[in-house]
Amino acid sequence: MLMPRKRSAIRASASLALLFIASVAGAASIGTVTDLDGTLLVTRANGSIKVLALNSEIEQGDILLSRNQTYATLILADDSTVTLGPDTDLKLERYVYYKHVWDNDGAQFSLTRGSVRITAGILGTRSGDAFTLATPTATLDIRGASLVAEYVALDPAKVAWRDTTPRDPRPLNMVAVSYAPAAELGTVRTVSDSNTLRLAQAPPKIGPAGLPPGLYVQVLDGRIRVTNPAGTQNFSAGQFGFTANALQPPVVVPANPGLKFTPPPTFSSQTGPQGSSGGSKTGNVDCVVR
Repeated sequence: MLMPRKRSAIRASASLALLFIASVAGAASIGTVTDLDGTLLVTRANGSIKVLALNSEIEQGDILLSRNQTYATLILADDSTVTLGPDTDLKLERYVYYKHVWDNDGAQFSLTRGSVRITAGILGTRSGDAFTLATPTATLDIRGASLVAEYVALDPAKVAWRDTTPRDPRPLNMVAVSYAPAAELGTVRTVSDSNTLRLAQAPPKIGPAGLPPGLYVQVLDGRIRVTNPAGTQNFSAGQFGFTANALQPPVVVPANPGLKFTPPPTFSSQTGPQGSSGGSKTGNVDCVVR
């Protein structure tokens, strides 16, 4: 029989071993940069900032930031492919992949600016919301699809709105209000009657400054679901979608509203707005533990 002190020492050693394993697993690689043209930065969960290069490893919790005119492709452990376009901020919120066991695995990414092209790998074939991309206006359930998503953030300097007061004799409907997503602009109120004017959804149009703010999607293959508090819309291969803000539902648009995603021709071939179909590379990680 073990003495109490010896049992305590064994338990303490076991606990330290588990903590060590957990820390190693938490920093485990979930993928690799396989194509890069330009500058790609990463902010790690510990706050460190690094410049990534070809064959750099990607970790769960990383925030990836591509610079102007930069394209970068990541191959993840489940063979999912993610290509960042220029001026893009993408956070790898959660990535858990078990090669042989389907237990609470999945991928959750957040796009706060810019564009990405994603082709779901093995995780996209599993049940439930196993592969999602969140944006400020809606969340995409990717499943086994391939798509391009672009989020155009509101530029506060270009917002023109007016809060009418009793000193302004004009009716509210005569006060000029330029296009801006209601979720980001907020609401326009009158002091006199406190009625709230919610800005109507403007159709996406191409102008000199580019696309209006909002979320744009193009489904290259498969089927996706786009959801926000205002509603849900399914999109199939060949369709384009637009979500102005979180207070208005996603809608199908009849043609490409102006999405442009053109990685260098030397990049691994994928289906894209300007590209053709190709294969993916195989990841070399069997298991990633959250």
